[in-house]
Amino acid sequence: MDERYVGYGGEETDFAARLERAVVPMWWVGGARAYHQHHVVHTPAYQHFDAIIRNARLFRGTWGRWCMDYWLGHFAERGLIAWDADTITVLRGPTAEEVAASKMPPEVLFS
Repeated sequence: MDERYVGYGGEETDFAARLERAVVPMWWVGGARAYHQHHVVHTPAYQHFDAIIRNARLFRGTWGRWCMDYWLGHFAERGLIAWDADTITVLRGPTAEEVAASKMPPEVLFS
């Protein structure tokens, strides 16, 4: 794993891109179980805003494409960033109220 990624997001996509570049064979296995530690979900992931922006820029600089476009799209739609093929411009960070309002109930397992 690339230790330049700090906080939430991008590191696993970077790792997959490195495996692909190294021609490491991968397969999809239907019905395979994957386990993940449960944690509170926020939609959008405002609590990780700074890390997502930082790590998305790092990924773009390394691979020439964006990752986490799901979150970037949410941020752009809500006026927090301007985002195009080459750049992300932060217009404002999420407010404490927006972070609190983005918290999903505990039964929500993923965003």
